Amino acid sequence: MAQPIKRVENYTKPALVMIFVNLLWLFGVLLAIWGLPAVVLAGWILNHAITRLERRFRAQGRYP
Repeated sequence: MAQPIKRVENYTKPALVMIFVNLLWLFGVLLAIWGLPAVVLAGWILNHAITRLERRFRAQGRYP
């Protein structure tokens, strides 16, 4: 006998908060070890990677 499909919780907000927390401590460690230029460079690389993913998803039609 098949079980009815139940609704699941939306974990989008907790996932985004954890991404923010992880980026915050990562940038803090970079700042402490190599200084502000390393943080700026890491942010630029991350932004570039996200932009490339967005372009790829738009080209494949998987982006709203």
